[in-house]
Amino acid sequence: MTNESIPPAERLALGITPALVRLSVGVVDVDHLIADVEQALSWAIHGWNSASTSVASADPE
Repeated sequence: MTNESIPPAERLALGITPALVRLSVGVVDVDHLIADVEQALSWAIHGWNSASTSVASADPE
């Protein structure tokens, strides 16, 4: 995590709160990106052991 080296008080002053979600995106197939976000949200809601399947990857072209 890139912000771990910044002291907590300084992070808050910069607007980096514990609730902040950082999304770094490069050149990636849109369906792959959607599947990754769906998986991350599923883990956030159901926990790391959730075995959800992605709608985006269910219908390959």
